[in-house]
Amino acid sequence: MVEWTHRVLGVTLAGCQWGDPAAPGERTLICAHGWQDNAASFQALGAALEQMGPAGWQLIAVDLPGHGLSDHLPPSQFYNLWDFIPLLAGWLESRPGPNWLCGHSMGAMVMTQLAVARPDLTCGLLTLDMLGQSFDVDAEAQVSRLAKVLGEQSRGLPGSQPSPDLAHATRRRMRFGSPATAQANEALVRRGAKQTTEGWCFRLDPRVRHGSVMRPTTDQVIALGHMIDCPWHVILGEQGLFDPQRVREWQPNWPAVRIQWWPGGHHFHMESQTPALWQTIRQLMDSE
Repeated sequence: MVEWTHRVLGVTLAGCQWGDPAAPGERTLICAHGWQDNAASFQALGAALEQMGPAGWQLIAVDLPGHGLSDHLPPSQFYNLWDFIPLLAGWLESRPGPNWLCGHSMGAMVMTQLAVARPDLTCGLLTLDMLGQSFDVDAEAQVSRLAKVLGEQSRGLPGSQPSPDLAHATRRRMRFGSPATAQANEALVRRGAKQTTEGWCFRLDPRVRHGSVMRPTTDQVIALGHMIDCPWHVILGEQGLFDPQRVREWQPNWPAVRIQWWPGGHHFHMESQTPALWQTIRQLMDSE
């Protein structure tokens, strides 16, 4: 694993890289993690890549702003999903491409928006335990959320209290319920917290917990999906966020989307048959 940083639009992005740095775009997977996670979310997949070989493949994970080792956004700015797009696009413009985009959960929503906004940077889209976007059912619900989150943002949030040791910080992270294993949670904590004289302090910008000030309506989510013109693969956890009935209801909206299921829960990419998952992802990328 190699650490990297890149300065773009006044913000320093950080991340991790596994595999062959000379891999071409169609064999490079650019990965964005889920809400309150960090680039260590893809550590198991990156390790599988390096263990399995052969050369010629690369996985690059980014800490989204406010997460991991990346900068926090300025105090006047919110953490709307679309606010990540100019930063990620500016970073990707500095790289050979176009690349495959991959996201887990919230990161999948971000990468979906990036694929629509900048198709020139994208040769394929892979979303993990996410199909579409989080949404509000109608305009009334959308505006209600807007008022609520704007109110919360204007009041601010206190930072989290430090943990006395790594084990305590890991147990706190496990209260989220996913990932399910201590090993996966510890990986996220080691990157998402720092040891100080006061204990282990989480690096996460507290404002991240507000989320976007507004979410799209159902119709807008469907319209957004129609604008994706690259190959789009979705891998869902069998015990993840989506049940088969919900997927059957949504899939007709995007008939070109290719969906498959994987054993495990919402963070299956950290926990369940990771070497086999990386091999499956490689095959998906090769098939296009």
